[in-house]
Amino acid sequence: MGLLSLGTPLTWPEGKKYTDHACYHGISQFLHIWDRLKGRQGDELLWRGDEVTSALLFL
Repeated sequence: MGLLSLGTPLTWPEGKKYTDHACYHGISQFLHIWDRLKGRQGDELLWRGDEVTSALLFL
């Protein structure tokens, strides 16, 4: 996600229309990544924000 510089965000009722779509595709993407990376050894699967925190800690 980035800065919303063009357009307007959806209101809560408008956004709720897309929750099923977002949930389905989010789970689908997670399962695809998990399946692709489940055999890796020696790596941690970092989640959103963890990579930034890890980078700052190792500076």
